[in-house]
Amino acid sequence: SGKALVAAIECQPWMIKPNTDELVESYELPATTYAEQKKIFANLAKIEHVVISMGEDGVNWLHDTHPLHATAPKVIVKSTVGAGDSLLAGMIHGLLSGFSAEETLKIATAIASHAVTQIGFRIPNAEKLNQLKAQTTINSLSESDANY
Repeated sequence: SGKALVAAIECQPWMIKPNTDELVESYELPATTYAEQKKIFANLAKIEHVVISMGEDGVNWLHDTHPLHATAPKVIVKSTVGAGDSLLAGMIHGLLSGFSAEETLKIATAIASHAVTQIGFRIPNAEKLNQLKAQTTINSLSESDANY
């Protein structure tokens, strides 16, 4: 976050995964909705995959051809430590595996949702992951999406 995030974005990485608090701290602009997030990135270095975690409000994936929002399953949060890393790992896994954009975001969100239900980290078994994926909703984003 802060100056480190700004410097990293200027290097044009392939993917970033800030959360809304980190964006607000770094750019001193609101960042809770898709429109606000898109405005922040409109004049910044081109990054192919901008994935913004928004806690219980889900995940926005700002992408030129398929901007998406994931509504995360409702879970009991025990710790948020590692949730962002889990989301990022799930995104990379999905992209490198050739999954569709929707499936990539769904599996990444399910993995991150599982991460917050525990202290420490354990990979969910296939059954648990499939339950969380079934509870994850993916929607396309457009300029009129003020709520995402």
